[in-house]
Amino acid sequence: MLIKRKIKINYYLYIFLSTVIFLLIFSGCSTTAGTQKDPIYILNEDGNAEIYISSTDGESEKRLTNSDGNEYSPKWSPDGKKIAFISDRNEKLQLWVMDPKGENEQLLVDLIGENEQSLVDLQNPDKSIIKKPPDFFWAPDSERISYVSFFNNQIDLRVIDLTTKTVLPVTKSIATEELGNWSSDGEWIVFTVKSGGEKLGIFKKNPLGVDEIELSTDIGSQPRWCPKGIKIAFISKRDGHEEIYTMDKNGENEENISTNDSIDIDFSWSPDGKRLTFISERDDNPEVYITTVDGLEKVRLTSNSASESNPVWSGDRILFLSNSDGDNDLYSMKPDGTDQLRITSTDGEESEPNW
Repeated sequence: MLIKRKIKINYYLYIFLSTVIFLLIFSGCSTTAGTQKDPIYILNEDGNAEIYISSTDGESEKRLTNSDGNEYSPKWSPDGKKIAFISDRNEKLQLWVMDPKGENEQLLVDLIGENEQSLVDLQNPDKSIIKKPPDFFWAPDSERISYVSFFNNQIDLRVIDLTTKTVLPVTKSIATEELGNWSSDGEWIVFTVKSGGEKLGIFKKNPLGVDEIELSTDIGSQPRWCPKGIKIAFISKRDGHEEIYTMDKNGENEENISTNDSIDIDFSWSPDGKRLTFISERDDNPEVYITTVDGLEKVRLTSNSASESNPVWSGDRILFLSNSDGDNDLYSMKPDGTDQLRITSTDGEESEPNW
């Protein structure tokens, strides 16, 4: 009887330990996409734009870069092990990566040729000029980065492998192109051909293959795959002002989810791909809103006389900028607009938040 009891105890102990080992192994292998990282952002206090990182509660912050130039567009890798950014420290725009502590900075590639402007002039079909650094996006595997290059007055899309430093061309034409992000499986890159091409509109391209598929004839901006890879959102001015549209991954079922006469911009997908947060002026002031992916349920999350911008969704919170005290500072809140938390309080200007 005692032997049977020991066998039974050992059996349950074996099951328990096996379960613990299984969970430890697979939790270590699970993806970090959609999980909340510490906020990184640009802070310009003395005419020099540098990258900072802050704790999510705003209790601590650290300067990550300290160069003679300006830094732009810091972005976490999906696995949270690297931060990529653009710098003009060598008198031309270059793509760099570093560790989360600001260590081991590594130059990846020049983005702009020797004789080009330091900031690219991107011309829209409406002839307006937008001055901005070239864009880039991490691949889901955290091993590749797609980016915009500007050489010989030609804008092209390319991919660099961080291990081999091999650069692959995604496009090579005289067209003016705007880069979007990667599909969740890493098989496609979405982008817009704005001018100069045989066809204009939104396309997806297999960066390792030859397939290039037209998704929409709309010259939309900011095309973004949803985290689940089944929808693409973009900004369209087909009705005279910026509104948010979605379409299926094959380009079907284009739908205006803004349905408003105001300007709707700066959208960000929720990690589950079911909602988007965005900035709208529908109440005569730029505020943060949230909408379901079908556009049927919209809720205003902020309400003040200041201007909000750049909402970024991560985990179970939304990061955004507000100039409620005269300059842009960083805040976060829950997706229902509650538990608003101030993260930064500086005399400078915060911009380009990411987490």
